[in-house]
Amino acid sequence: MKQEERILRALGNVKDSFLLEVSGYMGDPRKEVLIQPRKKKWPGFAGLAAAAALMVTGALSLYAATGGERLDTPLPPILQAVAPEEVEQKAWPAFHLEYDAGELAMTESEEGVFLTPIDYADYLPPSDIQIEFLPGLLPYAAMEKTRAEMTDGLLNAQLNPQTGVYTLHISPEEVVWDAEVKDVWIVGAGSCGSFRLTARYFIEAVEGWGMTFSQICSSFTCPLSDSPSPEAEKAIMEFAEGYFSGNQLLMLSNYYGDSGNLKDMYTQDASRVRITDLRGLEGLEEQIKKNGSGTVSLVFLETEQSDSYTYLTMEVTKTQAGYRVCFHGLEK
Repeated sequence: MKQEERILRALGNVKDSFLLEVSGYMGDPRKEVLIQPRKKKWPGFAGLAAAAALMVTGALSLYAATGGERLDTPLPPILQAVAPEEVEQKAWPAFHLEYDAGELAMTESEEGVFLTPIDYADYLPPSDIQIEFLPGLLPYAAMEKTRAEMTDGLLNAQLNPQTGVYTLHISPEEVVWDAEVKDVWIVGAGSCGSFRLTARYFIEAVEGWGMTFSQICSSFTCPLSDSPSPEAEKAIMEFAEGYFSGNQLLMLSNYYGDSGNLKDMYTQDASRVRITDLRGLEGLEEQIKKNGSGTVSLVFLETEQSDSYTYLTMEVTKTQAGYRVCFHGLEK
């Protein structure tokens, strides 16, 4: 690999318009100081015209980026407790995302699944994507968990109302070239829990790996392929997310009926809620065909220490716009 190719890869995916400019620096020794790491001078780069993206599906076992080869080891064990010890821990749901297999390698460890740059320079600060599954956590609870864990840097969090995805940006308090930046995506996995994707890079790679990682994480989806009714589960869980987090707009987008009824929302600390099951989904379609609506119950613990379950019962119907909740209430 040529010297200029190694440096371009280290920074992560550059624009075509910069290639000639950087190659010119390589050919002129007087200008090499502009990109030598010991001088802490790195030109900012934006994303390179992407190579063919690879669709990867992760489940209990996972396909690697190289030719669809199956990894020999299963996905890592779940480290976070779902609920009391008698509650069965949940396996990783299926997911997929798109990335360039020529630039990034996928590996697994006890801390999750990682995407790391290939042939990454040892002298650069770490840059990677970590994928974790947080069983039993609604996206709001996963977001609050992330807030509590991010004790360093300046944090900004927001929710995309169209996708239901939370994003958090953690920027360093001191702006130096090698300061660490983190971007976090929280993606719901239905009644199983949530995925957390953490993209880590350094300030001078914002327009390189930063932009590349953002595109990859934005492609991440959880198709709920194991669900008996993925579309219904998605609508139900988005409504539940709005109910627990106090987001009336999210409830309204998955509701059919008098919007005045949406004033009834969860009043306890939603960040402590742990989902254990969604009951009634298997026979929902048949109930709707027969009666016009069907009943499902979201089973949860109000805290990890709770010794009894609480149920968010929802009446679900199907409209031209899709599945919608038309009634809800809490039961002990």
